[in-house]
Amino acid sequence: YRAGSAIIRQSVSAAVTATGLIYTFRIDDSVQQAVRFQLKPDGLKLSSSAGTWDGGTLTVPAAESKSFTVNVELPQ
Repeated sequence: YRAGSAIIRQSVSAAVTATGLIYTFRIDDSVQQAVRFQLKPDGLKLSSSAGTWDGGTLTVPAAESKSFTVNVELPQ
């Protein structure tokens, strides 16, 4: 899909070691600013391969946004 002029490829798969989902993002090189991923964190364990979390908002700097994953899991 597109967001502005950026082409974003997103896939979703099952988490391997826990109950949850893995979101994989691939974004073209046109992105010149940070990318944000937002969700309600209530009762979820959140992690990612890039960026930093503030509550339920992940901010990924443009330099790291070409490819990253977001892990959303239920606590065990």
